[in-house]
This record gives sequence, structure tokens and C-alpha cells, in this order.
Amino acid sequence: MTLSSNDKADVVAPISQDKTEWLYNESNVEGNGSVNAAGITAGDWNGVFNFNISLDDADVSGHVHAYAETITKQPTCTEDGEKTLTCECGDTKTAVIPATGHNYVNGVCGECGAVSPDHTHSYSETVIQEGNCFNGTDQLVKYGCACGDFYSQTSPAEHDYNAETQFCKVCHAANMSVFSEPGLYGYISGSGEAPVFRTPWVDIIEKTEMDVTADGLGLTPTPNRSIYKLQLASLNPYSERLILVLPKSITSIGDYQFSTYSGTGADMRANKLDYVIGEGVTTVGEYAFCPGGSGRGFTRCRDFYFPKLNYVKRGAFDGFGSPVVLPSTVTRIEENAFKYVNRLYYNGSATGSPWGAYNHYTTM
Repeated sequence: MTLSSNDKADVVAPISQDKTEWLYNESNVEGNGSVNAAGITAGDWNGVFNFNISLDDADVSGHVHAYAETITKQPTCTEDGEKTLTCECGDTKTAVIPATGHNYVNGVCGECGAVSPDHTHSYSETVIQEGNCFNGTDQLVKYGCACGDFYSQTSPAEHDYNAETQFCKVCHAANMSVFSEPGLYGYISGSGEAPVFRTPWVDIIEKTEMDVTADGLGLTPTPNRSIYKLQLASLNPYSERLILVLPKSITSIGDYQFSTYSGTGADMRANKLDYVIGEGVTTVGEYAFCPGGSGRGFTRCRDFYFPKLNYVKRGAFDGFGSPVVLPSTVTRIEENAFKYVNRLYYNGSATGSPWGAYNHYTTM
């Protein structure tokens, strides 16, 4: 070490010291900011020693800080937190708590819910509300991903068509994409195959001269009824069950037109007409589809589809052997229109329920 003084030449002398640390009370602080401490010699040098002094965490009594931590701000996935360090002596300081970062499970952070930028949605389908084509209830479906993302879709209730008749099993609507042309269609029960178009409407009229709109036929003569004219004309040589599709221009069905009332048992057993479709029909006449009399229990028309039907006259479906489903467009129903019908489904505004039916339901 090089020692210097104002009145002596510089001297290079080895430093020896008994201590390396001094407490405050072991040294003298001079007024000029210098510190004199015992335990340092440099040969015979009597000059002034100048040292750079560094202080440690010790106070005048020898106290060493012991800090307790208090978290003043919790860290998040993306932001640092903060903690305060406090010593019992009153000394305090703050420190940063690093952000934790995201912890992704199934593409979602378990702490903050953030979606991973690398996540690809995979949606599963849950039906919230089943559609119902009779009640007009739409189907509501929720599509959800494990990450929590979801969306919903509504769609009109789909018809569940019978494969052979192409009539809906729920609301009894006909599949008009199959019955696109007016005329006679044939199907084979138990085949599982859709109906086949057999006879155009113009040919039916030419061969039978029937008029489904005519009224006042009464109980006789039965050969004037459309149902018998179809039977006698033998329009379908394939021994199939029949579905009659009326032109859209026909808006009414006359009294007794498809009734087997007063016919013989042989007549009714031979009858193969199962379904009648009329997209334009608004009115069904008296006893138009009544099997009646000795015909009860014999084969007769099983169902119909009249989506614009408005007026059902007295006894129109008296004794109809199948459940009847009416569209809500019906506003007028006369007495005993559904006498002896076991199940009638109708949720429209007409009054006077059940119109002779054993059971009337407004939903299905």
C-alpha cells in the first residue's frame, strides 16, 4: 500500500491488521467524514490511513434485520405481484413476485380461463329441447367445447316419415316431395319401400268420372261415392294399398265421398284406399270418412293430410279407426265430427271439444 502525508515522502509499506470488521462504537468518526479505527499498523508510519468503508446490515447495537413477508398484490398469469418485507426494527422494503404464467388444461388456463392460442375447438352436441312437428316447437341444440366455448342452433322439427306410407309418425303430415303429382300411388305393406306413382289424376277422372266435391249423396246409391268408383275401376293391378293425392285446386270434399257407410262387408274388405292427401282442401263434408254401420271393423281409410283444413262438418270422421291429427288451421268443428274416435290431437281455436271423440289431446 502506498502511504502519503503532507510533510513526508511517500512510503510503500505492508499493511497488517488484526480485524477486518469494526462496529460503529469501535471507531471514531472525524468531522471531515474520515474514520479512525484501531488495530491497523504500517510499520513505523505515523501518517493518516485512508480506506474506503462499506457498511453491512448492522446497526449500532449489532442488530441484523430479519424480514417478514406480506403479499400486498397477488401475481396473476400475466402480471407481477408485490410483497412487502418488514423487520421488527421498522425497516421495510418491497420486492416483486413474478407472474405465474398460464397453466393450460384442455386448452384453457385453470387460473384465469384464458384460451391457449394453440387450442382448436372440438364441439360436442347436446339437445336442449326436442323439436315437435305437431306442437310447432323448434329443436334447440347446444354445441360445446371443453374449453368453455359454445354456441346454440335452432331448427324446425324434422318429420319422421314412415318408410312405406311417407306419412309422419308424429304429426301425420305427408311427405310432399314424394307425392309431387296428383293421382294414385301404390305401396306394399311390410316392404319397407316408398309409394310408387301409378295413375295420373286425369286418367282417374277419365275412367271413373268421380267428383270428390259433390254433396248430398246420402246413404245410397253407394256406387256414386268416390271410394267405390276407385274400387270398381281397378286402377291399380299391382294389388297394392292405395294413396290418393288430390289436385291443389280441390278445396272441399263432399258428404259421404269416402264413406263406406251402408256398404256391404265385401265392399269394404275389398277397399284398398288407405290415405287421402289434399293440399288445397279446406272443408270436409258430412260423414265424408265415416265407415259406419256394418262397416265397423272392416278396412277403410286410415289417415288423411289436409294442411289447410278449416271446416269439419257433422260426423265427418265418425267412427274413424285411426288417431286423428288436425292442423291448427281448423277453426270450425260440428257436432260428432269425431264420434267414436279414440284419440284426437288438435291444439287450434275451435270450441266444443271433444266433438264426440273419446280422448282429445292438445299436445303430443
